[in-house]
Amino acid sequence: MKIKEQFAIIEFGSTAIRMAVAVNKGRQEFEIIENLQQTVFLGKDSFTTEYISERTTKDCINAIKNFFQTLSEYRILKENIKVVGTSAIREAYNKEQFIDRIYISTGLLIDVLDEADVCRYAYLAVRPKLQKESFFKKENTLVIEVGGGSTDCVFFENGKVASSHVYKIGSLRVGSKTKNEDYGSKTFQEAIINQIQPTINKIKLLTNVARKTNVVTLGSEMRFMTQILESKEKHDSIQKINVKDFKNVIKSISKNSIDQIAKKYSLSYESAESLLPTLLIYLELANILKLSLFYIQDGSLRSGIMEEVISSKSWTNEFKKQVYNSATVLSKKYNVNSRYLSTVSKYSYDLLSFLGKHYEFYEEDEIILNEAAILHEIGHFVSPTSHHKHTMYLIENSDLFGISSKNKTLISMVARYHRGALPKNTHQNYMLLSRTDKIRVTKLASILRITKTMSMFTKTYQKHHYQIKDDVLKISFEKTQNSQNINAKLKSSSNLFSNIYGLKVVITN
Repeated sequence: MKIKEQFAIIEFGSTAIRMAVAVNKGRQEFEIIENLQQTVFLGKDSFTTEYISERTTKDCINAIKNFFQTLSEYRILKENIKVVGTSAIREAYNKEQFIDRIYISTGLLIDVLDEADVCRYAYLAVRPKLQKESFFKKENTLVIEVGGGSTDCVFFENGKVASSHVYKIGSLRVGSKTKNEDYGSKTFQEAIINQIQPTINKIKLLTNVARKTNVVTLGSEMRFMTQILESKEKHDSIQKINVKDFKNVIKSISKNSIDQIAKKYSLSYESAESLLPTLLIYLELANILKLSLFYIQDGSLRSGIMEEVISSKSWTNEFKKQVYNSATVLSKKYNVNSRYLSTVSKYSYDLLSFLGKHYEFYEEDEIILNEAAILHEIGHFVSPTSHHKHTMYLIENSDLFGISSKNKTLISMVARYHRGALPKNTHQNYMLLSRTDKIRVTKLASILRITKTMSMFTKTYQKHHYQIKDDVLKISFEKTQNSQNINAKLKSSSNLFSNIYGLKVVITN
């Protein structure tokens, strides 16, 4: 009998260190067979002093060592253990020192997730089950999880990712500012609502206010609420709870002290302390969006990570489509012609694929180039003058679903150099890049200059072929084009390409 491979995900969260153990069932499917948790309030350090204390560090080390027995019992190989950290580590000044201590003491290296990673894993966690829901592809859906330090949101329009964002608000952040108020009192609740109101309004802006938005929630607090309300509408791990019932439970909970809540619901003191602030954030969201019910799903950050680990792929074709759709939605907000963008995007993909047979590219270069192709014209919204520089700024300050901070910078730079001056070390943003990333930017930006010119003349996508001969990249369209006009324009737009690849570019009929 073949022994099934097993994996473990360990998450350093704001309020606890959690571990999920899963067995690989084959065909990229898995089953979580164990969930463990050790309460450690990393966030209390990070969100108050911005420094992880020695005591908290030792608590984290002990928590990990307590997991070792389970890891040993399941005979999980070290290479099948993935350890991640979220905002509580990401925002600490001494995060590098903390990561080193954990590694030296346990042999496990923490991968600190950025905001794009968190949204990506939230998407992976909910996607399999949400796709089975009838409302998901017909209506708009906001997936949200309120944590100790942050609130993670992914917004879908008709089953496609439209936008995502991580907001710096959570139960620990708001709770730390209500210490002078009696827990659960009217002034306590008002203090929390006053803190979260601006963020809730920002979350509302993520949604399409003209259409109904269904809200799917993640997290232990909302699963707790389904147990209290004894939700009977359960199928495929999706449950519903009525907002009126939700509000009544909050009223009941708010009449108790933290000790009473812990005793009444068999919670740890720390979990009881964070319960009411978390529920109040969800309730205020329900009020703003005028919800009648919440959907609750049992997915988590850990299950999203497990989904990626089991498949061994970070960038599946389906996920790329969601990333590109989100960028397209953003470009439409800036009134860019979607047909033109589609043409540039397709030409860019084709040329990169061809060049990939002759030159080396990174796996993520396809995503970086395509995102830049979709977004390179958004700067016109600010001003036609130097619009490429405005584009760079807008990309840097936008939320791009699934795109890490580093890759967002590279996308903004590729888009910035789709026209205008060639990249120079005197350009402030460009000079800050590593040598490797400078080369990546120039390689991809030079392609974008070519494909943009092709799109300007053909208007719509036309079938074509590439050939390299005698240091010339020849582009031939199946349908006859005015090659003289295109080549005249290519003379100036292909300078960067010729410098990088050593190839002259010509259109032939």
